[in-house]
Amino acid sequence: MPPIPKHSYFHTHINYSICAGVSNLSLAIALNAVSKHATCSVTFGIVAYLVICSVASIRKIHQLGWITWVGFGSILSAIMIIVIAVTIPARPAAAPQTGDFELGFAALPPASTTFAAAWAAALAIFSSSANTSGFVPVISEMRRPQDYFKSLYACMTWITCSYMALGLTVYAYCGKWVSSPALGSAGPTIKIIAYGVAIPGMIASAMICVHVAAKSVFVRILRGTHHLTSNTKTHWAVWLGCTYGTGLLGWILSEAIPFFTSLVSLIGALGFAPLGICLPALLWFSMHPGYLRGNVKMKLLWLAHAGIFLLGVFTLVAGTYANVKNIVDQYKAGEVGGAFTCADNSGTVAG
Repeated sequence: MPPIPKHSYFHTHINYSICAGVSNLSLAIALNAVSKHATCSVTFGIVAYLVICSVASIRKIHQLGWITWVGFGSILSAIMIIVIAVTIPARPAAAPQTGDFELGFAALPPASTTFAAAWAAALAIFSSSANTSGFVPVISEMRRPQDYFKSLYACMTWITCSYMALGLTVYAYCGKWVSSPALGSAGPTIKIIAYGVAIPGMIASAMICVHVAAKSVFVRILRGTHHLTSNTKTHWAVWLGCTYGTGLLGWILSEAIPFFTSLVSLIGALGFAPLGICLPALLWFSMHPGYLRGNVKMKLLWLAHAGIFLLGVFTLVAGTYANVKNIVDQYKAGEVGGAFTCADNSGTVAG
């Protein structure tokens, strides 16, 4: 396999495995919140893993369409509940309920902010809409591939506008008191309602991550054999092994790094930096091999794409370092719980 497809294949699987971990963690947090921590968090994580992988094992992506629409509606409804709820009280639910309080807005970060903390926070924002590479596997199963770009533009327009409008509204009213995930930002009662409404959406988003990653491995293993398209025992054994194996990797990550923001930030460094920044530049180089020796405009375009590629490499290296250091520092400071712990990870039960 040529270098670019091989590396993109590797990073795609890593990327979606981490995404599956984030989604698994989100669903475990939701189950904890809705049940008021009725049982061990690891148990909720296992339940989330089994549900996600079972749904993701539906073989054809078009058969998952109705699930994604239900998930989209549930996530949007949950977010709107939070957006509306945070605008009603005089102060954020997590802020001191008496006396003065600050939302924490400032033109510059606090003097104590480290490079690792700042870079990890920036990558969490970057991760929110950086998965443009995720559109590529979808085109292979579209009924009308010629509609691909219309779907791409419509989706990214919606994502960008909704993230800006809804995210800025919540942050404007909550500031530094916003929770992670943000569905817990409007107080305990609204948190239970929002998480309950969002559960189908969390299952749907996790299902897509596992399905896409598992299918890439599945096709690679069975390519060139009749098992790829036949309902044989080998076909089903490999397919289920791919879905549950990918989900298992995500579950392990979600238990080893059981704090939402750091796991989201890690996706930005290890997944979206190579796929969303480096890969487009490399593909451009392969499509325009003679630009470095062309006219001034061609050379400037070549240099611009070289800069994009170097930015992606810097984001990958510096971002990974920042995340690892930030995770270690959080463990040392006791700001987060331990790995594979039964403690409540939703902030519902004190202590």
